[in-house]
Amino acid sequence: MKKTSGVVCSIVLGLLLLVQCLQVSGQTEGIKSISSLLEDLRSSDYHNRINAIAIITTRQPIDEDAVAAVITTLHDDENPLVRVNAAFALGNLGSMASQNVILALTRALYDESPSVRLMPFYALANIGSAAKGAIPVLEDFEKSSDISTRESAIFALEAIRNGKCIARPFNPYSGKRNFRACK
Repeated sequence: MKKTSGVVCSIVLGLLLLVQCLQVSGQTEGIKSISSLLEDLRSSDYHNRINAIAIITTRQPIDEDAVAAVITTLHDDENPLVRVNAAFALGNLGSMASQNVILALTRALYDESPSVRLMPFYALANIGSAAKGAIPVLEDFEKSSDISTRESAIFALEAIRNGKCIARPFNPYSGKRNFRACK
């Protein structure tokens, strides 16, 4: 139980930081250049990296080189909280996500950190039918003995196959809160 609650705390903290970063990004989006944001992705301060991720993935038009840097961060950053936020933010690209984003999120399902491993399921669900290439991998996770993994895979598969928003029927963390897929 302690292990699960630690994972939950990591995810919740990451999401709270991302929300805070998104609020800040509205104020700094016009000021920060892509090169400055890419520099922030290499910062020793993980808050700077999380903020850069949030701004890069909410900026319009999408800068594919900057998104590629977020993908690199998803796989290579030493801080699981940064990797969770990278997965979450990439999922928020929704139907605008490229196949590289979908492949990166699929790869992140195998991350060493349990808190990071769950976020790509929701990110892929948020992308919806554009993430159909991830279905074979998700079907493998659907058979997992771990209930969180199995339920997350089922949720992602339903969202991708249906291509529409669905309420999550089961939350392994609290049983109370319904997550939504898609936008």
